[in-house]
Amino acid sequence: MTTIAPRAVPVSQVISPAPRSQWEALVAADPTSLTDQSPAWMDVLVESGGHVDASRLYVLEDGRRFVLPLARRTGPAGAGGVELSFPDGWGIGGLVGPGRDVDAIRAVLAELTYRGRLLTRIRPDPLDGALWEEAAGPDVVRRAKRAHVIDLTVGTDALRAGLHKSTRRNLVKGERAGLRVTDTATEAHLAAYYRLYLLSLERWAERSREPQWLARWRGVRRDPLSKLATMADRLGDGFRLWLAWEEDTPIAGSIVLLGNTAHGTRGAIDRDRAGPTRASFLLEWLAIEEAVAHGCRSYHLGETGTASSLATFKEGFGGRSVPYADFGIERLPVSRADRALRTGVKRVIGFRDGT
Repeated sequence: MTTIAPRAVPVSQVISPAPRSQWEALVAADPTSLTDQSPAWMDVLVESGGHVDASRLYVLEDGRRFVLPLARRTGPAGAGGVELSFPDGWGIGGLVGPGRDVDAIRAVLAELTYRGRLLTRIRPDPLDGALWEEAAGPDVVRRAKRAHVIDLTVGTDALRAGLHKSTRRNLVKGERAGLRVTDTATEAHLAAYYRLYLLSLERWAERSREPQWLARWRGVRRDPLSKLATMADRLGDGFRLWLAWEEDTPIAGSIVLLGNTAHGTRGAIDRDRAGPTRASFLLEWLAIEEAVAHGCRSYHLGETGTASSLATFKEGFGGRSVPYADFGIERLPVSRADRALRTGVKRVIGFRDGT
């Protein structure tokens, strides 16, 4: 463990990696914290390979404390210092701790800029997006994003009453379809979910005009079954694997991370069998009910981007569109080069965004 004294910023101390006990205490005390921002999540990331824990505990001059979950890439890809909160496909990072405001975020960004790493990129809680935008200077690189979030504080009855009429109609169909629903992450359930995930990769590839072999390679590389098993093991009750079964066949699944805030992710379906039963509507609603019972104030429905059909689904459950950005501190134009490369590849394969 090393102690670093930053200069010319209102920070009295930085400790990296962040001490586990203080990190856990800050996550517990922050009413908006996500499981993604916990030490256990960092354990999953590190065990999955390619990164080490570079989290930072900040002690401000006014006594407030915050942790920035940060992972440093290893090997040639991390040469020069590439630190991410978090890597793509690894959920929501950003600052965690009670009393977060523009001044605290500005102090952290100043300290990170002073360090001079090749790239430090932060994907904050979308609900903190306005704070980060105000705190970040003009030299900080933005990448536009969009998420959807449900306010759970109104309670289950009001949420049900506020469903879009088509969503309510589909939910009733799902409730009457006679499906069996499980929410445990046994080895067999993980394997069943993963079969649905692979089917979904094929469907997404077809809709976006991406070669199926490429979509499958990217999807499996990002989310191997071993990664999901590690999540289930490390996160315990904070990891919910929802599955809808038609007799003994899984037809729809999703993953929800339960912390002070709920975070739904990785929905997957067998479209031919799940469509008529409206299984995805049933699972989403059951996850919302559980998040309310768990005491969560918000339910993050994950990244939406420009996908209109996905936005419609989320908004039917009361999800509010939240435009925000992730933020990069760069010594070289890494984001520009990455964007150019991705754009070129998409053009070559005829990829269609917004699906």
